[in-house]
Amino acid sequence: MLQNFLTFETWQFYFYSIVFSLMIGNIILPLVNKFMRVIISPYNKAHQFKRLLASLIDIFLCLLICYPVIYGDFYFLIFGASYLLFKDAIWEGRSLGKALMGLLVISLKDGKPCNVSQSVLRNAIFIFPGINIVGFVFELMLVFKDDKGIRLGDKFARTQVVEGKEVPELVKWVEIILSHNRSMAETELPPKEVIS
Repeated sequence: MLQNFLTFETWQFYFYSIVFSLMIGNIILPLVNKFMRVIISPYNKAHQFKRLLASLIDIFLCLLICYPVIYGDFYFLIFGASYLLFKDAIWEGRSLGKALMGLLVISLKDGKPCNVSQSVLRNAIFIFPGINIVGFVFELMLVFKDDKGIRLGDKFARTQVVEGKEVPELVKWVEIILSHNRSMAETELPPKEVIS
């Protein structure tokens, strides 16, 4: 399977797909953004550098999940795409990257953390090969340019990234989970026999 992945024809197909996607993305994304309704938000803009780092962490995690695809395990591609789609609803409005950077995705309707459908809407652009590259660059430019840091995906989902819970809160969650698992393991273990 690895030999099929590394053939010249395969790479040529990928190259033309990406070039076509870049051309389409450069036309469609600015037009869609231009005609989308302006969102008015009472929340402050999240720090752009934190958002960039959170995105890079999430991309790295997705690539790590998808790595076995090179060896023919294509179901990992589904796992990677699923992470990209649902990542902002995993930990109450936070992906792993956002949790580590202290960011939170909230709904502009009610101020609650992003739900599953909103996460899918705001991240759907990133699962289409080729367009996801243009989408990442375009969305990154919008994050820096927009007064509230609202990108195209946020406009679709009616969400915004804001400063949220910091890393110590995440560490506390991990400690709670580990202590819960430890206590469950201790209750499930049979009592030790004493040999005299």
